[in-house]
Amino acid sequence: MKHYLYLVLLLAFTMLAYSCKEDGNGDGGEIIEPKTLDDSIQMLSDQIRQNPHDAALFVQRSDLQFINGNLDEAINDMEIAMKVDSTKPPYYSKLASLYMLKANGSEKAKEVLNKCINRYPSYPQAHIDLAKIFIYVGMFQEAMQEIQFLELNNLQNGDSYFVRGIILRKASETESDTANTRKWRQDALAAFKKAVEYDDENWEAYNLIGVSLTELGDSIALEYFKTAISKFPDNQEIRYWNGWSLRNFGYYEEAKDTYIEAAQMDSISYWTFLAYTDLGDMYSNISLEPDRYNTAINYYSNALACDTTAFETFAKRGDAYAQNKQYQLAEADYRKALKLETNYEPAIEGLNRIAGKR
Repeated sequence: MKHYLYLVLLLAFTMLAYSCKEDGNGDGGEIIEPKTLDDSIQMLSDQIRQNPHDAALFVQRSDLQFINGNLDEAINDMEIAMKVDSTKPPYYSKLASLYMLKANGSEKAKEVLNKCINRYPSYPQAHIDLAKIFIYVGMFQEAMQEIQFLELNNLQNGDSYFVRGIILRKASETESDTANTRKWRQDALAAFKKAVEYDDENWEAYNLIGVSLTELGDSIALEYFKTAISKFPDNQEIRYWNGWSLRNFGYYEEAKDTYIEAAQMDSISYWTFLAYTDLGDMYSNISLEPDRYNTAINYYSNALACDTTAFETFAKRGDAYAQNKQYQLAEADYRKALKLETNYEPAIEGLNRIAGKR
């Protein structure tokens, strides 16, 4: 689950930087319809030479540099845009989002957002983006303070409720008391529902409603996932989590079909890896089919084709090989796991179990 939350946050920062329709290029300049991105960048460079004090042109070029994979150039253009015109609050958020994609860029991003908040305290996105950074670095109390500022000043929106939900979920992960954990998750669920009320295109909120309900043991989660899949039929993550939810509620055949559907949407993605790993787990630990371990091995192998560094999955496949009495292959997998993660306990235990059987 922690992996998932990290990806949610990274996606939020990335999409903010990626979006050319955000306020960044809405201030002026003609819409460019390029043959290639390089052509577009060159056309904008020509316009900038003629209009060096037009900040919007630098923002447009920053967007295209980012899409073209030139992060440093994208940052440089946004920095220039800020120098040319520091009166546009969205510019601060866009520059901060780009800094967040750099190694150790969170401090620079915080600095930019704090400048924005000092000058434009009623600009919600700066508080929301700062809260996301605080979540990213594990400062959950500070993150909640930013969201509470918006709520106290009636500036909340769908994004702020979504971030509130993420903060509460993180709180639930660190809570040792079961009752408190459930309360945090219920509060997070309420926040995600509010996020959807504000923006019914927020697929991440829909997804986390289903995940939260599943964790709370409420099978109405499956109805939310049906709705989410109907609204976002090409979203692999939602389909994966639907399979996970079905599995948690004991609908194993439906879960299997849903995991396979998810995996077939993208052959090498992180969600494909998880879907195949979960399928392997189902056949190793739940299925009573006679050939269950061969099937589990095949699914684990598919998962490892997506990620050859997944030491946990090597150990799991080793267990399946051992159950299938293929001890040499089991030993090989356990040793691969230990090569990737020294002293990984399940692999050591696996080797001990098959000692003398090879």
